[in-house]
Amino acid sequence: ENVANMKALGNTSGSAAAPQEVAILDENNMSSDSATSLATQQSIKAYADGGDIGVGQTWQNVTRALDETSYTNSTGKPIMVKGRFSGNTDDHTIKIFVTPSGGSEVEIVFAIGTNSGGSVVSDGCIIIPNNTSYKFSKAGNTITFFQFTELR
Repeated sequence: ENVANMKALGNTSGSAAAPQEVAILDENNMSSDSATSLATQQSIKAYADGGDIGVGQTWQNVTRALDETSYTNSTGKPIMVKGRFSGNTDDHTIKIFVTPSGGSEVEIVFAIGTNSGGSVVSDGCIIIPNNTSYKFSKAGNTITFFQFTELR
């Protein structure tokens, strides 16, 4: 039998059936999310390698706001976001809101600083998956300095 290019004979019906042509996908990000296609070995390797945090990434200083401005990780890989916050008086809380593509927003305390009587420093760190949006908010007006770096 002649089989078309990038096709294989198989059965994806979930029960006994005559073989039919099944698509072979050659895509590095597996974006089609097909339950009835096969992936090439190269596609599987590229997909698995693409999920490694730190591989081919470097720390970069980035500007992020604490006013619920939304940012999206569209790098094709997970990134790590680090923040450092300091203030000259008591108490501050930094929250991060994370929204996966097609998912619901999750609120997480990213950093919290408490001290009675003086300087407060806090740090936070989180991994943001690819195609995920995130934003920060602050509680308390005591933050005098903050800095973000991302492993991207």
